[in-house]
Amino acid sequence: MELHNQSKLNAEKFYFDDIYKYIGSCNKYLFISFITASLCITSIGWNSLAVVFLFPEIDFWCNVDELNDLCTERNFTDAECRTLKLENRPVDNENTPLKENQCSKYDFTNFSTSRNSSIHSCGNGYEFDTTKYLSSVTQEFNLVCEDAYLIPLMLSLTYTGVLLGASIFGNVSDRLGRKKTLVLCMFLYTVCLVVKLLSQEYWVFLISATIAMIFIQGAYLTTFVLGCELVGPSIRSLAGTFIGIQWAIGYMLASLYAYLIPYWRYMLLAMLLTDIVVWILICLVVTESPRWLHARNRMGETEVILKRACRSSKEPQESIRVSQMICATPAIIEKSSSYFKPRHLLRMKNLWLRFFLINFIWFVNSLVYYGLSLSAVTLGSNDYVANVLAGLVEIPAVILGWIAMERMGRRPILSAAMVLAGIACASAPFLSNSILGMISGLVGKFCISISFTIIYIVASEVYPTPIRNTAVGLSSTIGNLGAISAPQILYAGVLFEQLPYLIFGGLSLAAGIITWFLPETRGLNLPHSLVEGENLGKDVNTPI
Repeated sequence: MELHNQSKLNAEKFYFDDIYKYIGSCNKYLFISFITASLCITSIGWNSLAVVFLFPEIDFWCNVDELNDLCTERNFTDAECRTLKLENRPVDNENTPLKENQCSKYDFTNFSTSRNSSIHSCGNGYEFDTTKYLSSVTQEFNLVCEDAYLIPLMLSLTYTGVLLGASIFGNVSDRLGRKKTLVLCMFLYTVCLVVKLLSQEYWVFLISATIAMIFIQGAYLTTFVLGCELVGPSIRSLAGTFIGIQWAIGYMLASLYAYLIPYWRYMLLAMLLTDIVVWILICLVVTESPRWLHARNRMGETEVILKRACRSSKEPQESIRVSQMICATPAIIEKSSSYFKPRHLLRMKNLWLRFFLINFIWFVNSLVYYGLSLSAVTLGSNDYVANVLAGLVEIPAVILGWIAMERMGRRPILSAAMVLAGIACASAPFLSNSILGMISGLVGKFCISISFTIIYIVASEVYPTPIRNTAVGLSSTIGNLGAISAPQILYAGVLFEQLPYLIFGGLSLAAGIITWFLPETRGLNLPHSLVEGENLGKDVNTPI
């Protein structure tokens, strides 16, 4: 019988994915590596979302020496002194605070007649309300009034770093390897976090934060690819969903760090120490992707890893024989995508139109997602709780989105999620009740999290094999322009408070509508040629 099985194995032609039929899609050895690598996503989550606590919206006023002296003379408590300063900010004739009262002060030469005094800009710095935040980057570098623009500038530059990281590290990971790229990116962004932590000038903080995001995005993309390559085909989409959950956990942990450590430098130090622990675990536990090694024809290393995985399978000996057969077959390295040119799309009416639609939908998803993430703390009375809830809703969103699209299709769920997100965003700022406003904002975050998950899958299923890697990468790059734009649109709220959410809502509604011009791809084979991509969905009554 054993000889019969051996001859049968020798007669069969094996592909790499066949090994999972023997070792299991969720092999113990490889799954431990997957779980450990996914801790990097948690780390990235708290490092990325810490910005909402580094640059909080806090009350401030001019530092006035005369009022400080008065507080000292009258032995005022801190609360009494704060009340005095708030009461003596500039007001109009009807005793209504002037719009610019935080950035101006009276001439206090004669304090008793201050309300009739001329108004001047702050010339002696600012004081900040430390009731909620004892220390922040905003407070330390006085990023208010004429320097307030430096906050959205920094956020936009960091998301530019995300764009660069996505452009650079996909190729680096393909050449250097998944684990080496992940370890390198984590090490380099940890170094950048040290520089940011120790920065004494804002421009140093800004540059180090931007460079850190390049490596953070590189680590994110590499972890996602590595994670999906360490599991079998049957649970690959579930693995992607789990990575989304890890991001949400890191998102919420940012609130815990900020709540427990109200000093921004110490908060970053605590995050940094945890990052180092995660980095060490990844160095010690995570294995290189055997799929990548096999694709690079490094069969000796591939066989070593697969043999370790085989030991935890139900039939170790047979699994080892299959792994040997797989490693005995040289991989065919595909190079078709490297010959992709833009004119390939221009020749295909349906492909270039779908390319445009996917780019717009991706851009809107990125814009709305990061816009809501950065402004989540403004939706409730408690910043920490609001941020936790904004992260928490992503967990059921990712799970529900995955279940719904597998049962009902990609197109209807993507469209419904974006339309509902648009309605929620557009209505949130007009709800007088703060609780209703927060609920509306969370509904928007829930829905946009669903659509953001699905657009990755839709793009990979719509683009044909010869251009898939390049086209998905280009769409991701264009989509990241939405993240870059989000801080600037939020900053436009100083002109009209409801404007950012109206923009988010309007664009999300538009994206939800045009989604119906994409083909439904559930249950369809991936298009392997440009012609198949051009004709995709024609048999299932798609509008194109």
